[in-house]
Formats: sequence, structure tokens, C-alpha cells
Amino acid sequence: MKEHRGLSADKPVECHTQVIGLGVAGLGLAMAADKQGRLDELLNKGLTFIDKRAPDQWHSLQYDIASNSGAADFLEGIRRDGMAAELLASPLGEKILASQDGLINLQVVASFFEQLARQLADEVSGYSQSGIIHGQTVSELRLEKDGSVSSLNPARQVLARSRQAVIASGGQEQLLQPLQQLADQAEAELWCSEAILRGAKNTVLGERIAAGKRIVVVGGAHSAFSVLDYLLRYFGDALGEQQLMLFVRGPVRLYHRSVDDCRQLSPLADVSRLDRASGEVNRYSGLRGDARQVYMDVIAGREPRVSIVTGDDVTAEHVAESGCVIQATGYRSRSPVITDAGGNIVSVAHHHGNLKLTDTFNLQAAEGEPLTALYALGLGCFNATEPHFMATGEVPVGVNIYHAQDAQRIFRAIYDAPFSHQRPPSYQYAT
Repeated sequence: MKEHRGLSADKPVECHTQVIGLGVAGLGLAMAADKQGRLDELLNKGLTFIDKRAPDQWHSLQYDIASNSGAADFLEGIRRDGMAAELLASPLGEKILASQDGLINLQVVASFFEQLARQLADEVSGYSQSGIIHGQTVSELRLEKDGSVSSLNPARQVLARSRQAVIASGGQEQLLQPLQQLADQAEAELWCSEAILRGAKNTVLGERIAAGKRIVVVGGAHSAFSVLDYLLRYFGDALGEQQLMLFVRGPVRLYHRSVDDCRQLSPLADVSRLDRASGEVNRYSGLRGDARQVYMDVIAGREPRVSIVTGDDVTAEHVAESGCVIQATGYRSRSPVITDAGGNIVSVAHHHGNLKLTDTFNLQAAEGEPLTALYALGLGCFNATEPHFMATGEVPVGVNIYHAQDAQRIFRAIYDAPFSHQRPPSYQYAT
């Protein structure tokens, strides 16, 4: 696996494009080029990936839960006879292909994309203009006076300089301040759902449950109900009546294959989040599979170990009784700080903690002007111009969206349009 070495502030890597992050979303630009038969062109121009992990540390999607979309969705952006052809023909690829529209364990998907990342690394190693920098965190992206972008690590060492950068560093669960305050007051622990679903808290959870402590979960979407499913699977025999308590503030949405299926469950069900292309209802936000079954069992009275509290916030009393709270309320962007050539922070527009993008997937300055050298895709991004969102208010998320849709548009914007360093961004260097 080839890397750029000898990094220094004096000799940063010079390339056409740099991608911050080599997780699932970070693969998107290369997959988009491969799908168009232009991967060779992309790598000849000069593509640098910068990832904070070592080559053998792949953590993306490694959750012991079922997916919230059909297995085929994960392969939608991948060319079947392209770079991934051999991987798709392997037992791992065939397993995903055979699952078609059925749900699949995310650990299987994680293994597939880990192998795909390794294949991409091998492909990149054959091009002197391209490479991968492992084990470096990009904490800052600096917009230079000539219009180029420099990436810097926490020591302010320049890692790479390019014409443009694609931020694919993903999202992270940020502990909510009110919950943190409640936990601190009660001397209780507050965990994010990610730690639970990776199995990092199994030992302490087993001890709490065995001691009869109630486990409080906060959230109302797929992550929250996946946590409940996980706890029921791993600790089911030890759980007592209503030992798991879920606090839900908004409506719980279910996935439906069609409007008819939705109406059969409830004639007055809300079908405003209808995907016109597929006919599905709540395609991106609705519960599916095991997570959905947990919800259905609870509201039908078939699951006495779980209670759901709707509309109310968690109180100090609940936290004190439990000793631990699991937050499953979604993700926020973990984008690097954006600065101008003078080191001044450029305020970037956000939407509920996610990077707000233009119709061309550029970042926006807080004043609304696009940052034309910066693109983003993946978890932690929000595009208000996306047609499905505009029609339904539902934010499309998923590997198929990142690869087959967003990355394709970014690739065309970068590689099918002329680039000029002639005019610096006006917001930055007004005279």
C-alpha cells in the first residue's frame, strides 16, 4: 500500500485533488470515476487521500446490527466490471449481491468496503501522481490566496496542497449538553449509541443489568431502536420488566414499500415522505427490519422488557435510577476548521450541526457564498437543493446516495469544468 512519505511543512504533497477521509464516503470520488471509466484519468491528474487511521484500522460501519436499507443499495455506485469486479465475484461480494433488497448485517458491509479500500490503495500505488497519507488528522483546511487548498495537521504541518479538496471525514455523535449535565448531577455515565453497537460497553452493561439497573435510551430513529434490539439480543435473559426505557420526542416513522402497504397498517398514516421514484414511504427515515420489529412488539404489548416514553424529556430522577444513559440522537459533522490564507477562521454554514452545501456540493460560507474549492459528501452533510428533500422534507442518507448520486455530481463538477486560480474568493480578499 503506497503512501506519500517524508512529509514536511517545506514539501507538502502537491496534487490535483485531495480527499479528507478514506472511509465509505471517501471512496465515493474514485468509485464515481471508475463508474464512468475515468479512474485512470483521475489518478493520473493526482489524487491524494488523507486518513487519520493506520492502513489496518478500518472502523466504518462496523456495527452488529442490520442495515436500514436493502443490500443492493450499498452497491449502487459501484461499476460491476470495473475496479471492484474481482471483489464482487468473491464470496463476500456474492453474499451482498444475493441479499438484493433484503437487509444485511452492517459488519458484512464493513468487511466489503474495507476490502474495496485495500483494492483502491493497490490501484493508487501504480500512479506516481497519487497516493494515500495514513495516520494523519486534518484539523484545518486553509484557502490560499491563489485559490488552492492546503491541509494541515494539529501541529500546523502542511500535509498536501491541491486545487480543491473533498471533505469526507464523516459525522460523529456529540453528547447533548442537557443530557451531560443530568448525567454529571446524578454521577451517571452518558454514552453514545456508537459505543454500544460496536460492543465497547458490553461488560459494564452486563454488570448494570445484572444489578437491576434501568438502562435509559434517548432517541427515536433507527439508531435508538437498533440499540434496543442489540440490548435485547445480548442481555435478553437478564433483563427484567421495563428495564429498558426509551425516551422519544418526535414521531416514530416506519418504512413502507408502498403507499398501499402503509395504508394497510393505518388508513390515516402520513405518506408525505413518499419517494416518487421507488414508491417507498419513509425510505430514508423509517424503521426497518429488527429495529422496526422491536417498536411493533412494544406498542403491541409483546415486549414487556421495554417501555417507551413519548413527548417528555429525560429527568434527573430517571438518570439517577439508571446509572447510565445511551444517547442515540443522530450525527454532526466533524469537518476540519476552514481558514483563509492569514489563518483567520472562515465561518461555514451549518444545518442542525451538518455542513450546509450548495447544489454543486460546495461548502457555504456563513454569509451564503460558496467556497468553490471545497466540496463535501457523506454523513454530516446537508444539501437543501436535493430533489427528494425539497419534495418531502426527508434527508436522503446512505452509501448509495454518497456514491451513486453525490460523488458523481462532485466528480463532474471538478473534472468536467475548467479550473482557474486567477481570481481569489471575494469574501476572503475584498479590496
